Amino acid sequence: MVVAVVGEALIDLIQEADGRYRPTPGGAPANVAIALTRLGIDTRFFGRLGNDRFGALVGENLRRNGVALDHCVQATEPTSVAVANRGQGGAAEYSFYINGTADWQWTADELGHLGKNARALHLGSLAAIMEPGASVIAEQVERIFAAGKTLISFDLNLQPSLGVSREREHERVSRLVASAHIVKTSVGDLRWLYPDRLPGEVAEIWSRSRAVVLTRGGDGVSLFRPGVRPVDVPARPTTVVDTVAAGDTFVAALLYRLLSGVGKDPAALLRQGPTEWIEHLRFANAAASLACEWPGANPPMLSEVNRAFDGN
Repeated sequence: MVVAVVGEALIDLIQEADGRYRPTPGGAPANVAIALTRLGIDTRFFGRLGNDRFGALVGENLRRNGVALDHCVQATEPTSVAVANRGQGGAAEYSFYINGTADWQWTADELGHLGKNARALHLGSLAAIMEPGASVIAEQVERIFAAGKTLISFDLNLQPSLGVSREREHERVSRLVASAHIVKTSVGDLRWLYPDRLPGEVAEIWSRSRAVVLTRGGDGVSLFRPGVRPVDVPARPTTVVDTVAAGDTFVAALLYRLLSGVGKDPAALLRQGPTEWIEHLRFANAAASLACEWPGANPPMLSEVNRAFDGN
């Protein structure tokens, strides 16, 4: 079983307890790819790796974690950098240095094999925002969705600090939601994107033809599916060091569970019952809670998630 992940692989400068910053490989899609391999999934990463020492560090980290890089582009541009400051309760607050960097310069030729022979495709975060590459990715995702053979997962993971237009984000997000079988978003995402609506109201509208998972931080997650009542699953209690890669780990763990139990038809995931979905979400919550207990982007291994899940 192969999962393809497309998006950015950048450097996080993470603020440590003494105030200094430590360069760490990151980027939400790259984190998802690593989390999937640590759960035992054969993962293909589609990324553009910068031509500097940071780019070499990012590539080596992906290889060391078993992520296949056959379809990565060795770019001529430098590596993107995100500065992660610790906010209240360990939550990461980001600022970005991304003008003219490698991750956003996709061409259609570079993504010609995206989704080929893959059971699932995951995308989201900055690479789905930043032009010119974002439009190229969206076109390829629409092509793959129309073929009907690949499960498509989309994580909004919005970053308003980039100064993006809310109206432009409405258009972009709506386009990608329409080509996804499963959408993961957060209360924070939807409060910013639709300030005049309740997050649950937006999630319910989106769920009319797909599964929507709404994360609520320490309050757990809510699942919205076509034609059924929403399901709430509480968070697993944990001691938070920071939240770097917690959402990415959640996505990877949810995909692992879904792909382990669903047939080849992507729409089959929508037909699973509430009992199965609750177990999927409990497993994903367990994985995310472990990511919160360790500093930086460090997703857990499958054995670690299984122990936490069984001990819930």
